[in-house]
Amino acid sequence: MLRRCCRVPLRRHNYSTRPKALSGKERAALKEITDDLVNTAALYEPPPGWSTIQKQGTRLGNLIKSHSGRMPSIHKQAFDAEEGDLDDFETDPFLPGTFVEVRRNNQVTYGVVLGETRIESTVRVATMVTTGEVWDPLRTDVMFQMPGMVPRDLVERCGMVAIARDDKELAARVKVLQRTRELERELDEARKQSVHNHVDVYSMVKAKNPEAWSTTTMPEVARLLSPTPSLFRTFEAHLYLIEQPLHFQLTEGYFINKTVLVRPQSHIDNMQKITEWRRMKNGPIQRFAERALPVIEANKRIREESWDEPPSARRANHQWTTEDREILKFLHHSVQPKRSVQRDPYAHGRTAILRALYPLALITDEMVHRVLVDVGMYAPWQDLTILRNSLNTQLGHNKSKHDSQAVEAVVSRSLAAPARSGPLGPEDLYRTDPLDSIRHDFGDMPVYVIDDSHAQELDDGVSVEPVFGEPDSYWLHVHIADPASTLPPTHILSRLAGEQGETFYLAHKSFPLLPKSLMYSPDLMGFSLTPGRDNRVMTFSSKIDANGELVESVVRAGIARNVIRYTYDQVDMALTGAITPRSYPLSPPPPPIQYAPLPEKHLADLKSLTTIGRRLVDRRYRMGVFETNNPMADITHLAIPPNLDKPSTNPTHFRGFPSFVYSVRLREHTSVSQSIVAEAMKVACRTASTWCLARGVDVIRRAGEPPRLSAAMLEKALALRDKNCALDMELAYSLLMAQPAAKHTLAPHAHWSMGVLEGEGYARVTSPLRRFGDLLAHYQIHRALLGQKQVFSREQVQAYKVRTVTTSKVYAKAQTSHMLFWALMGLERFWARPRADVPNPFEGLYATTMQSSPKVNEAFGELQAPVIIPRLGIFATLADVTRDMDANWVTGGRILVDIKSIELGVAPKLVVTPKSTVITPYGMS
Repeated sequence: MLRRCCRVPLRRHNYSTRPKALSGKERAALKEITDDLVNTAALYEPPPGWSTIQKQGTRLGNLIKSHSGRMPSIHKQAFDAEEGDLDDFETDPFLPGTFVEVRRNNQVTYGVVLGETRIESTVRVATMVTTGEVWDPLRTDVMFQMPGMVPRDLVERCGMVAIARDDKELAARVKVLQRTRELERELDEARKQSVHNHVDVYSMVKAKNPEAWSTTTMPEVARLLSPTPSLFRTFEAHLYLIEQPLHFQLTEGYFINKTVLVRPQSHIDNMQKITEWRRMKNGPIQRFAERALPVIEANKRIREESWDEPPSARRANHQWTTEDREILKFLHHSVQPKRSVQRDPYAHGRTAILRALYPLALITDEMVHRVLVDVGMYAPWQDLTILRNSLNTQLGHNKSKHDSQAVEAVVSRSLAAPARSGPLGPEDLYRTDPLDSIRHDFGDMPVYVIDDSHAQELDDGVSVEPVFGEPDSYWLHVHIADPASTLPPTHILSRLAGEQGETFYLAHKSFPLLPKSLMYSPDLMGFSLTPGRDNRVMTFSSKIDANGELVESVVRAGIARNVIRYTYDQVDMALTGAITPRSYPLSPPPPPIQYAPLPEKHLADLKSLTTIGRRLVDRRYRMGVFETNNPMADITHLAIPPNLDKPSTNPTHFRGFPSFVYSVRLREHTSVSQSIVAEAMKVACRTASTWCLARGVDVIRRAGEPPRLSAAMLEKALALRDKNCALDMELAYSLLMAQPAAKHTLAPHAHWSMGVLEGEGYARVTSPLRRFGDLLAHYQIHRALLGQKQVFSREQVQAYKVRTVTTSKVYAKAQTSHMLFWALMGLERFWARPRADVPNPFEGLYATTMQSSPKVNEAFGELQAPVIIPRLGIFATLADVTRDMDANWVTGGRILVDIKSIELGVAPKLVVTPKSTVITPYGMS
């Protein structure tokens, strides 16, 4: 509080009567005093003639100034030791004045958001924490927020840099810090008042089956803790969940969906046993180690002698005791991706077990995977992705239902059920086509379905039709499978599809959105497009002129009678005489396939489709669009016997290893066939969006902003892109091009990389057999075509939009980890036993640098940097970066490297080390 002796105009006032308006002189005098107070309050030290009674402000000001010009606090160094998750799950920006809790690397602090900044491609949340330091956590580090807890105008006076630049910023920071500490005290007081309120939340939300996981949410727990939960009580529920990792595990996207996994009772019982045993000097853990070590050596010998055999297994002669099995289960349960925002309840027990086996070894997460393979609980080819609890939440229930007798029974009953005249039940299919009376018959018009040879759900085909009287225009028809004509939105399988979200693909298996027995039933229509039969479709027709502009759109239900199936390679060979280039780092390339010539009519249509695709790409080129594609590893032809892909505590010896093909996809935009399909799907999604917008139909859209580049960098990018709007990968990194990720929205916003303008929008409708969001759009369009009320309200579509953000991110991260795991498995095996018929992929290996400078990895105390290995199609970590290299660092440059280590486990990683200290800049050989 500031005070000063000053003269103020006095006025006598009778409170029983209405006050008179201030005179001009009085208003001027009060404004002068008000301005004087506000300006003086913004100063750190009061000027002569003023005094302060807030001694705490001086103390806090000194605390803030103490951070200037010195090393970050130990707390901050621990927080920054390892980078957090860069994927922000489409989190909205954090507004200045928001009180937040941030967590990373098992560190937690509170603070007030000063604003958001962007460092290269990463958004940082500038936050003044309770120590007076300014931190820069990621959006994903924020676990809880309370918006508007500090006035925004006060926060904006603080600035966002680490050190206050003047006394006004310092004074504002003192006031913000005071409010931050007040909030922290209020939260602590609220927790103390509720400590005596003992509610056994776990017993209320756990699954009835002691072996099963369940889920709960932060709002649900808040209601259990308090019948009238306030914001502070909700925060208490958040702390209750996050601070009990024994019972609750945070999901990915927790900040968005507020969902946690509830651990099975049997897992908790198992952990408690291990906790008790690890306190014993000569207990079950030590006895397990004595029995396990000979088994480990035997399994290693078997792997070596059966290196080139196909995978097989046989029962081993050794026996595991009941206690041994508990230890194996514990290790198996611990094989999960770690989130450093929550304490790992397996850490101490895992260390105790591994230390008993290998007293001198460095204990790592990867070591758990190696041990489980060595003792025979995991096969050497065990895929770890499918063991993730986050996937069990999303896929687990659906996986069991889709593969179980229960779901097949639902399909059988649905197929056998008689037609109903009244409302449909949860297992009733449409017996007649709801759109039969308005469905357009495309007759013998060829519908080209172009996809990979191993593609399963064939849900899109394309046709081309010249426009009479307009020789330079075409109708591009995109025909999409129409499962909504058979499967009502009320059906239990539709509801389960909504829970799963989309088909999940692994290299050796997939988990379809809809049961295969339903999709491939010969008695049903509307599912996978099939040659030789009538196919119900939803057709999105777009009239494209000579400039590649979409000048007219039509959406209608259709019948496709002339479906023709081709592979990408067939079409590429027919149109260009070559197929899309791929490299094969670990094996000889497959022999070329000889394809029969295409009929003239088909070839002419495909050339017309190529012309349309070229026009659409040229339009984006004129709009200034550019993009880059990284070479990516791909794993195909991986066959694992179905009875050899599940962990077991039964003593087992595994032999051999499955074969697979490791290839690297080079720039996909060079493929004519893929460009035909991609451009057709893009324009269909534009057509769907504008059609729905004109009729008030709510659907989920995608939107994307242009990359953030300086004017000079933008000019360079536009000049150096090729005719397909593609930038060389190394050039893109050298420009530090930050391409914002596309986001989900209901509004028709622009999607820059797709050439979609603001107000047009981009609604994905082309994969209803693989994405429930597309199927949802089909349900909505069906009703609009019939002139009926839409199936899902705007609120329901919005709710599903939030859900699909989390689902798609979880799947994408799991698939990326899965591909990297198998690529590294292949590289590790080649590293151990090189093949004579293949050039060594590790010789002359170079990496491309991806960021402006290396960063200190506090955990290892060395400079490291992320890189991409183009030849292998995978990202890696460049270790052992010297100070000289740091001083002469080049972004987007090439550097020769050697393999340093290959780490498998739940967080697979390739670590490389410099073979040369010279980084060659982009464009210099």
